[in-house]
Formats: sequence, structure tokens, C-alpha cells
Amino acid sequence: SYAYSDQEFHDVNTQYENTRTYRGSLAYQHNPKPRPVKPFENVAFIGKSKWLRLIKDFNFNFGFKQITARTAIDRSYLERLIRPNPDIQSLPPAPTYNKTFNWTNQYGFRYEITKNLKVDFNANNNSIIGEPAGRVNTDDRDQYQVWKDSVLTSIKRFGETTTYDHMVNFTYTLPLDKLPLTDWITANATYGAGYKWDRAPLTQDSIGNTIQNSRNINLTGQLNFVGLYNKVKYLKKINDKGRGRPASRTAGKSADARKGTDKEKEEPAATGLKINPLEGLARLLMTIRTGTFTYSQNNGILLPGWNRGSNVIGMDQGFGAPGFGFILGEQNQDLNGNYVRDFASEAARNGWLVQTPSIFNPYTNTRTETINGRLSLEPFRDMRIELLATRTRSENKSSFFRWNATEQRYVNDSPRDFGNFSVSTINWATTFSRDDENFVNSIFTQMLAARPVISQRLGSADNGRSAPTDSAYWSGYGSTQQDVVIGAFMAAYTGKSPDKVKLDPFRMLPLPNWDITYDGLTKLALFKKLFRTFMVKHSYRSTFNIGGYQTNLLYEPGGDVLDAGGNFLPEKQISVVTISEVMHPFINFDATLQNSLLAKFEYNRDRNLSLGLTNYQVTEVRGKEYVIGSGYRFKNVKFPFQLGGKTPQSDLNLRVDLSWRQNNTVIRKIEEGQNQVTAGQDIISIKTSADYVIDQRLNVRAFYERVINTPVISTSFPSANTNIGISLRFTLTQ
Repeated sequence: SYAYSDQEFHDVNTQYENTRTYRGSLAYQHNPKPRPVKPFENVAFIGKSKWLRLIKDFNFNFGFKQITARTAIDRSYLERLIRPNPDIQSLPPAPTYNKTFNWTNQYGFRYEITKNLKVDFNANNNSIIGEPAGRVNTDDRDQYQVWKDSVLTSIKRFGETTTYDHMVNFTYTLPLDKLPLTDWITANATYGAGYKWDRAPLTQDSIGNTIQNSRNINLTGQLNFVGLYNKVKYLKKINDKGRGRPASRTAGKSADARKGTDKEKEEPAATGLKINPLEGLARLLMTIRTGTFTYSQNNGILLPGWNRGSNVIGMDQGFGAPGFGFILGEQNQDLNGNYVRDFASEAARNGWLVQTPSIFNPYTNTRTETINGRLSLEPFRDMRIELLATRTRSENKSSFFRWNATEQRYVNDSPRDFGNFSVSTINWATTFSRDDENFVNSIFTQMLAARPVISQRLGSADNGRSAPTDSAYWSGYGSTQQDVVIGAFMAAYTGKSPDKVKLDPFRMLPLPNWDITYDGLTKLALFKKLFRTFMVKHSYRSTFNIGGYQTNLLYEPGGDVLDAGGNFLPEKQISVVTISEVMHPFINFDATLQNSLLAKFEYNRDRNLSLGLTNYQVTEVRGKEYVIGSGYRFKNVKFPFQLGGKTPQSDLNLRVDLSWRQNNTVIRKIEEGQNQVTAGQDIISIKTSADYVIDQRLNVRAFYERVINTPVISTSFPSANTNIGISLRFTLTQ
């Protein structure tokens, strides 16, 4: 493609302003279809055995799956001259010029080494083409020839690179489906590597360029336990009986159609309740149905002050710097997060960095590790349990790695570590604890009592640095020492013994949260007579978080540095630890009666605990909510007015929801042992609505909403908000 534009402009202040732009691009894409080589496909004895399928299906490719390339040039030339000022005739204006000449190259390929192993590579290179300063005058042949020679010389050198980046991904699917014993498992591994080179500003070459890389590792596994069970014929027969329930097959039908279907299926459903004890036991043993697991690790290095250029695939001209390992995602940390090298120090030894103290961008190392697990259970038909577990930890290590002229060497100035940590946990043992009339909570009292036990465990494991004192605490591990308070907080609010709780919160293992659903009550005669559907739900989520921890610059490993309270300084300075617990819903009943009336009851609970390590207090926010809802659909209701000579007829949907929510915030001071209510309110909400579809494009809705807020403390005032109205929604496109 090619585009050219010429723009002329002038006004009272501008004698002329001419702008010319030239844009051109050329793209190429080739999608060959290489035939995979299967050397063992036609070997007779291999093809007859399912145990040798892995060998039979072995394959590889010689050719690329896709090759792409694109080059684009974008040139802009502006020449401007302002009108002379008659009051300053001695300084006639001179023309000014603004020129850009950018060249972008993109290329990539896709190569399927085997059907299970694939490689993708994509790269971008942005450069500028050098031009002589001043006007481009095509009328002056000598001057124009100089301009052309300069531009052609720059083009032959592929311009002056300003930015280069690439991304390469390796994807591997484990051939577990080729083996009879593991064909119920699916596993994938992905390795992604990124690299970027940024040129220093043209006017600040002395500060050097900037390079960075990234490494992304993802492991995913899926386990279909039903496929494993079905390898046994007897178990497969039991599983086949449970396929497809009448309720799910009729969910999308109208009410009348469902009634007919229910009658047709009534007899099979009734006989389905008669379960053979042996089959019931076998079905119970097959409770685990599916499982998924995901592990991801993302790392990155950013290093300013780089004095090497960018040539092919981002390397310098000698292909020595920064090295194939770096451009393919090699990091300073191994897969376990242990530092095994320092790339900045290696670059300094090899002379790859500028020798200037004027480096004001930090040298950083980042790492994020995420683990997710999910397990689907069905202890018996109509009951489904989802178990979920998560763990995430992110770290950012930064420093100013630059030349020190006084010491004549490179130094790491102001090293700092930042990070966040989150893990799913279970606090069920303390969920239902209550405050007394003075807002004193037994769990908080247990936390205060657990501190001496945690202090003793920390002190006795500290290689002789700490010793017992006359008080209940060991030296250096007093009542407000960070590790002591966090350990006591974890023990008390997770319901564990202070003698057994983990002292290092970063070593906590993820515990499962859950969702439970049961919709089999309609198989009982009493429920079946009253309800068309009846579903019961329960959910539990709890997360332990450490937010925004950072390195303590005064910390010395094994040192005796104490803070003002006589406590050892921790290696990581943690400002806040939180536990978030949500049960939405704690219990939920959602039913459809035989007359199509909808009924809903829901009870929700939540709790947020925040341990402040700067003010030594626990802030506890509790909430509970009751929700009652109902709805009904009136079929074929005529609209009271004619539209277009016709009276619309459609369903009228009515909905009513009532909720009552109580929130309460209590601050519990650790040192003073005080409990104080600081906030809270009772919130009553009433929501009603009526929806009517006039036609396919027009919908009318009438609604009434009222929210009443009554505070529990005298410093706040009650309030009430009411929303009432009618809304029309018209859809322009269908």
C-alpha cells in the first residue's frame, strides 16, 4: 500500500506551512501445509496394539506452518515560515523544518516441530532513517544529491534502531492421550520469552539504552476422573445411568411443555430413587468427577545503562551481548525463586554498561507465582461440590545499579524489595464467634494469649540470639514484635493451636474453598407436589493476604539490631495483614412452584479482619444479610393502549426483593486490650419491578426502590433514598 498527502496552510501570522506525508508498506504471508513425517505409521505390529499408539503417532515436520513479514515507511516533512514583524525588520524570520522518517519492520513464523510441540516467534523493529539538517530542496541538484546519499546510506544500514522487541512461545501438549492408562488426563506446558531493547534519547546518549526480558511458564492439567472410572465396565454402566436428568433436558422449554415432559418422566424418576446398595457405594466412591490445576510463573529483568546496540534478534553485532540466554528469557532466579546469578554484575564485568552515575531508572527483578486448583465432586446425583484453592505471590526487587566514580566500580544503591502474598484458607472454626455486650470477642482474647507461645517458639528457634526473660516473652520477641503478632493472629483467627501454626506466613499452603449445590429435593413426593424446581446453594470463600511488604533497610541477618520497643527488626516490613471471609450465600433456597411462582430466600455472611502493624490493632468488619424475593410471570397480557393500530400482547414479569443487611465495625487495640465500635448500620432495601416487552425492539419497565440506612452509632445520622420511575428501552438493531 502507498499513500501521499500534501497540505498547504497560511494565515495572518504564517506566510506558509507546507506539510507532506509519505506512507508505504509491503506485507508478505506464506502459509505452507507441510506434511508431517510419521516413520512408524505403517509398521504392522505397532498399529495393532493400543499400547504402542505413542510410537505409531510419533511425527515431526520439516517446514514452517506460517511465515510473515511486513515493512512500513512513514515520512513526514514540514516547512514553515512566519510573516515578518514590521517592528523588527532587522531580524527577518527564517524558515523552520520538522522532519520524521520512520521505518518499521515486523516478522515472525510458526513452526510445528510435532503435532504436540509448537513454536511461535514474532518480532518488531522500529528505526529512524537519518536525514541532513535543513531544507529538502529538489531544485538544488547538489543539495538534493547530498540528501539522497545520506538517506540511502541510512537505509542500507536499516536505519537507526530506536526500539526492538520480540516474543517467542513454546507450547507442548503431553501425549498422555496416546497411552491407555493416562488418556483421561490432559496436560499442557507453555514457555514464553520476551525481549525488548530501547534506545537512549538522542540528546542523552550518555545514560545508555535500556533492555528487559520476561519469562512466562504455564502448566495446566485436567483430570477427567469419569474417564478413569469408565475403564471398568461395571462403573461405566453406573455412570451411564446418571447421564442426563429430566430437569436439565426440560430447562429451556415453556411451562406447559415442561409439565407434559414431567408427566412423561414421572415414572422413570420415581424408579430412579430405588438404588442398588452396591451401585450406591460404587457411585459414592466415584465422588471425584473432574479436576483442574494451573501453575504460572512470570519473571522479568529490566536493566538501564546498556551501551550495546541492537542488530539481528536484538543482539549486538558480535552476537555476544546480551546473550542468547537473556533474549530467551533467562532470569536471575531459578524456578524455586532462589537467586543464582546477577545479570547486571555480569554485564558490568563484560563492559556492557555505561560508566556514569547519572542512572535514575532502577534495575528491577520481578517474579509472580500463581497456583490454582479446582476439584468437582458429586457424592451422589443432584449434589455438586466445587472445591477451589488459590495461591499468589509477587515480588519486585529493585536497586540503582550504576557507576561510582569515587570507588571506580559499579554499586547497588538503595536496594529494596516489595511484594504481595495471597492464599486461600479456611477460618470456619472462628466464623460464628460473637461479641458480648461490651464487644469483647473470645477469638481476640485468644490472640492476645497466644503471643507468649509464639514468642517462645520464635526465640527457641533463633540459634541462640534470643533467651527467656522475666516476662512471658523471649528477648527480642516482645508482645508487639511483628512475627509474634502475625503468628498469634494466624493461630487465633484460623482456629489453630499456637503450638502448631506456621510461624512463616509465606509458607502457608492453599486450603480449599467451596461451592455446594443440591437440586434433588423435587424427587421427593412432598416437594414434587409443590415445586417444579427447588435448588439449595452454599458458598464459602476465605483469603489470607499480606499486602505491600517491603525490605527493612536496617535489617541485618543474625544481627542484634532492636527497634524502640526492644524487638528484633524483621527482614520484611509488613504494614497490614488481612483475612477476608465471604459466604454469599451462606444458604440459598431458589424455587419455582407448580403455579410458576418464583420464590427465593438467601442468607449471606461476610467478615473482614485487618491486622495493622503500625498501630497494633485489629479492625473487624462483620456483615450479615437476609434476602427474600418473589416473582411471577403473567402470560399474554394485553397492553392498555394500541400502537400502530394493534394492541400488543406479551408476558408481564413482576419481581419483588426485600433485604435487610447489618454491618458492624469494631477496632480491637492489642496493647490496650480495648474494643470499640466505630461504624455500623442497618440497611433495609425494597426493590420492585414490572417488565413488559411491547415488541422485539421496545421494552418498558416500571420500578420502585427504597433503601433505608440506620446507623448504630450516634455520630452518624439515618438516611433513606427512594427511586421510582419508568424506563423505556428501544433497540435500534436486532
